[in-house]
Amino acid sequence: MKKNIKKIIIVLVLVLSLGIGISYVKADSGWDSSYDSGSSWDSGSSWDSGSSWDSGSSSSGGGGFAGDSFVTFIVVLIIVMIILSSASNGKYTSQTPSRPSYKPIDDSVYEQFGINKAEFLAMVQEKYKSIQTDWMNFNYDGLQNNLTDELFNQYSMNLATLSAKGEKNIMENMNVLNCFATDIKVENNILTTYVYLKVRQNDYVVDSNNKVVRGNKHTINEMEYMLIFVKKNSNEQVKCPACGNVIEGTVSETCPFCRNKLVVNPQDFVMSKKTALSQRRL
Repeated sequence: MKKNIKKIIIVLVLVLSLGIGISYVKADSGWDSSYDSGSSWDSGSSWDSGSSWDSGSSSSGGGGFAGDSFVTFIVVLIIVMIILSSASNGKYTSQTPSRPSYKPIDDSVYEQFGINKAEFLAMVQEKYKSIQTDWMNFNYDGLQNNLTDELFNQYSMNLATLSAKGEKNIMENMNVLNCFATDIKVENNILTTYVYLKVRQNDYVVDSNNKVVRGNKHTINEMEYMLIFVKKNSNEQVKCPACGNVIEGTVSETCPFCRNKLVVNPQDFVMSKKTALSQRRL
């Protein structure tokens, strides 16, 4: 028991000396890639536009939070006590968590929804690159064309933070390694597509003097994402929430009958969510 107590004390000292004050800084459009000292990670961090399709209209950053280190301290303490207790009873076995595997859908699924597979995957890759480039160049108009309104608003807020600091997130040499759809379905009259994307790119932050302040301009980041692209279902009818009239084929934001605001879903695919699955530095 005394040996276990000594082990716990040693672990706690390490946690306190290494864990307190650590902040997590992320970048990439949405600040999804990490600049921490570790060489790789698996994550579920994401940007989600939610279910709103308001037509009124950019990336969120990870930063250190006061209290994170204390929570980490408590969690580590509990885990260490459980491990030591189990080990003393001979019941503890080490297990490596398995990551979900992503597989491409059958070509027939594309056909079911009237989607040309080659054109769709090319479009996804092009839009991903455009979003990254527009994020780097503070191109709000470009971002708005390729993102849902809520996701655009989130990206805009973090771009404003970058701008206030006089910083710029450089995204270069983007090279897509793999891209395939894992699912396609219609949800609430929205055609929703789920796409696995694996890409390599340079990703770092510079200040107003073009000096690198986060990341390394010579390091290549290999990222895995789950992207969700959505568009209006071709059979959808727009119904005015105020007067109840059905309006077909409209791209306007205003009802032609009562002039109230309409909720018009996007005519072309836009990104509604980006989840960073893993990162590896090369």
